[in-house]
Amino acid sequence: MRNKKKSIIFAVTFAVIIGFSAWFICRDLNYGSSTSIVGIEEAGPALDAAACPIDSEEAACKMPDLDKEFVINSDLPASQRLKLMSALKDVRAGLKEDPDELQNWLQLGLLYKAIEDYESAEEAWLYATAIRPNDAVAFHNLGDLYAFYLPASQRGEPDFPKAEIYYRKAIEINPTPFFYQKLYEFYFYSYNEKADLAEGVLREGIEKNPGDELLPYLLEQHINN
Repeated sequence: MRNKKKSIIFAVTFAVIIGFSAWFICRDLNYGSSTSIVGIEEAGPALDAAACPIDSEEAACKMPDLDKEFVINSDLPASQRLKLMSALKDVRAGLKEDPDELQNWLQLGLLYKAIEDYESAEEAWLYATAIRPNDAVAFHNLGDLYAFYLPASQRGEPDFPKAEIYYRKAIEINPTPFFYQKLYEFYFYSYNEKADLAEGVLREGIEKNPGDELLPYLLEQHINN
């Protein structure tokens, strides 16, 4: 039944998801862009130790090492490896010149994720949350990282409780339909122990976004299937 529901939702919402996802990916990749959602801080003061990430990891308040070695997966085509290497060098050079540039930290995390260096991606995005605690993107990115890429232990188990914290924090900062949809999918398809919270997430999202059309549709499909 869930597979059937997943297919229905995917077919109808694919274009919408792509539109929202493209915004976040472009925001990460186009690190020179000034594009932002209303209500999200685009500029701000240098790192404030009191604004470190929500789980109070002191290490996150330290600027990541921009000279650390990185290894690019040898299975990737040579042209792609070269592009990733060049991009990583450029972004890290930019951060050495201006370590307060949020977009570069977002992109650095994305690039590390692309080469499957998830620990370094975590460092970059945690630091981004520390220097811009009112920007939701890095919090959401960390939620995805903990849910699907960075295991909580050597057994390879995803860190769903931690992912939930960061997904929720992104919504607290900027309660967009996209963030609610992602949290709904996280509960319904992944976090089985809390699957019963999925419907409530949609209802909350509808209340926060009265003009949205996607969330009511997802709620209808959720109830009927």
